[in-house]
Order: sequence, then structure tokens, then C-alpha cells
Amino acid sequence: MLLPFNISARAAEIHQAVSQQCVLQIEATEKRLLEVSTLNLVEAGTDKYSDSEPGRPVYATHSVYFTLEKEGGENLMNSPVLMKSLSTALFAQCNTAGSVVFGFNKSDWSETFGKMTDGTIQKFDCAEDPTQITWGTQPCL
Repeated sequence: MLLPFNISARAAEIHQAVSQQCVLQIEATEKRLLEVSTLNLVEAGTDKYSDSEPGRPVYATHSVYFTLEKEGGENLMNSPVLMKSLSTALFAQCNTAGSVVFGFNKSDWSETFGKMTDGTIQKFDCAEDPTQITWGTQPCL
């Protein structure tokens, strides 16, 4: 079960491989999310990629994630423009981040935005076949 967290304690919990400027941007994004009416931010942090991520850019060592719930979380999940804006700000400060994942708590619903090898930021497409997952795609759930 995921529980709400104290933002001030987050810096110690965020993955060691990210820079201080990245930690500050993750915290700024958390604060921005908490300003959304009826949104509950359940969890935020980083995950280190496995070596088996097909096509992952070499610089990308981790992903940033946010787990949301309530009506405001659903509204955010239905706003690709806002999610891309938040992701763009994170990529600007998190040089080793390859993707930003927004997930809806206790469900399979997630939206991923990734920094592509050409520097553009794109929403990952849905791949019907799990054996065909490459950089820029995520499983359809």
C-alpha cells in the first residue's frame, strides 16, 4: 500500500545518481502537482534502468515517476500538454533522466514521456506486443 509522504524528506529518498539540480526540479514538480485541486500525490522518485532497455539512449540512467490519485490525478492523466510541460522542465534539469512516468495509483494506467536521441520529448506510444517494446514505446494495458 502506498502512503502519502512528506516532501521535505524526499531528497534523501531520491535515487543517488541524480544531480542536486534534478532533485530540486523533482521537488518543484511535486509542489506544482500538489497545487492541482483534488489531486493526491502518492509517491514520487526515480528508478534506475535495467541494462535490458532496448534502444535506451546511453546518457539515460534513470526514470522519474509520479504516482497520482483522486479526480485531480485523473484530470492530469488526461492532459498530455501539461504532462509534457512538466516533463520538459524535468529533462532540462535532469541530464541523466530518460523518461518521466505519470501513473494513476492502484491501476495499470500510466503515461510516459521520454527524451529521444535527437533531443525531442515525446509521449511514448502503446505497443500491443510486449516483445516489441523499444525506446519510445510502452506496453498497452
